[in-house]
Amino acid sequence: LYDLRTAAKEGTKSTGNSVRGTYRSKPSIAPVNTVIRSGDLSFDELLETMGEGIFVTDLAGLHSGTNQVSGEFSLGASGFFVKDGKISSPIEQFTISSNILKVYNGIVEVGSDSVSSIYRVSSPSVLVDEIDVASE
Repeated sequence: LYDLRTAAKEGTKSTGNSVRGTYRSKPSIAPVNTVIRSGDLSFDELLETMGEGIFVTDLAGLHSGTNQVSGEFSLGASGFFVKDGKISSPIEQFTISSNILKVYNGIVEVGSDSVSSIYRVSSPSVLVDEIDVASE
């Protein structure tokens, strides 16, 4: 990924990957419009494949709970407990933690239900085989 400054430094062309967190911040390099390719399974089929587990609907603390160098993260979450392949009951205020590379390597299935977000990412539901969860 290159912006105009880093491309000139490396003697190559810009890839147009310059972003600002706010209008006051300096431009930095970041992916723009990241798209994760959809799979074949519907959301309900992903839940059936899961059998029992947790469906995470919201994460909190992405900036403070993530180490961008090591990939380690510990984030507040909310979502639902899944039992027998069906959404069972809501779960609030739990924590998930792992390493992003471990999560990527642990992807079991990718759904067909792609959703775009305000964070320049379009992604379907993703079923991950294992992640650490802590709750009361």
